[in-house]
Amino acid sequence: MVRDSLRDIAYNPLLDTSQVINSIVFGPNISRRLNRVLGINILPLGKVVCTFRCIYCPLVSTLTCISSWKDVIKYNWSSTNVILENLMKTLEILDKIPLDSIVVIGNGEPTLHPKFDEIMHGLRKTIDLLSPEMNLAVFTNSSLVSNINVIRGLAEADYVVAKLDAVTEELRAIINRPHKDIASLAEIIRGLFVLRRELVDRNSKLIISTTLIRTPIGYTNMENKHLRRLLKTLEELDPDQVHLEIPPSPYATAIPPRRSEVVRVATFLSEVLGEDRVFILAGTTVPISVRLIKKAMANRDDLYMKEEVRISDKLRILLIESPGAKTRVSILETLLGKRLSCNSIAKNLGLSWWAIQRHLNLLLESGLIRSIKFGKRTLYTITSMGVTVLEALKLAESEESIILKLL
Repeated sequence: MVRDSLRDIAYNPLLDTSQVINSIVFGPNISRRLNRVLGINILPLGKVVCTFRCIYCPLVSTLTCISSWKDVIKYNWSSTNVILENLMKTLEILDKIPLDSIVVIGNGEPTLHPKFDEIMHGLRKTIDLLSPEMNLAVFTNSSLVSNINVIRGLAEADYVVAKLDAVTEELRAIINRPHKDIASLAEIIRGLFVLRRELVDRNSKLIISTTLIRTPIGYTNMENKHLRRLLKTLEELDPDQVHLEIPPSPYATAIPPRRSEVVRVATFLSEVLGEDRVFILAGTTVPISVRLIKKAMANRDDLYMKEEVRISDKLRILLIESPGAKTRVSILETLLGKRLSCNSIAKNLGLSWWAIQRHLNLLLESGLIRSIKFGKRTLYTITSMGVTVLEALKLAESEESIILKLL
């Protein structure tokens, strides 16, 4: 059974966040934060259950919003033994593939599992026994962190990535749309403080993740008054890092911020928290610290930070004027937010492997994409320069005037 599930998804490089995971173990994948990872989905297979209905969540249309596993008691919640058995068998199969972390993440909020603390303890023991060099990480929306059993489970991890999008009840109701029976924001923040102390005692890391967003009717968590309250909370909580995330694409109820807004927020928080503790996550890029961003802005060499950059003649020929230009643009669009093999790209575009490979080589030479070796596979992803150029092409009014407006 484990081998059958691995046959379908074990080597899928990065599962689309809009996909519903139908396996307990999935991956290996490449994580922006944690490098090579194996995912563990401890929630009911094929179901999406969460305590929030965040306005930026790509799974919100298929999500069941609950406050406890008892709300959906009919669902099949995997037992601790089944989860650990799947992990051990998968690690045996992937014996020759290097992994950096085991990550508890899946279709919704993992701390909803009725045996969450028991599962985390079992994962901790299994990793320490079979692969002590690997880290254990967990992603949570923090909604159940006021529960002492949840805190015990989270404290087993080496890395906890905890959501904190809002520090007022009004904004939380608008952005996260929690279940009516979920603990108050004040209780959740108190729980985060308890968790922080537990993690410090174990030499583990707490990363606070905040998705920056605005709604079509003007609500935002980037307003100065809210940012001051957020900064006060973060200063007292003292996490190891703060990650400011940008939603991958606009939804009907959520509008991603402009990059200038993200840089402003990051700079504001870093003035107190430190330039090496505040990071921006955009698209598929790894977290970028404020220190690096300021350096790029000072040098004015990084395309991500320039106010105005013209596409070079070489790129104009590659993406506009030469034969196959439209196909190369389609490849860039296909790679947005993804890491794909040549075969996957060819399948998506309905072209041959050989044709796509020739285009990939040209895009690699131009710096618009990069390749990643993953075992015997070669995966491709768009670079920040590629994203910038693609934005310019979409915004340009004509082929004669292509200007990148980034800030």
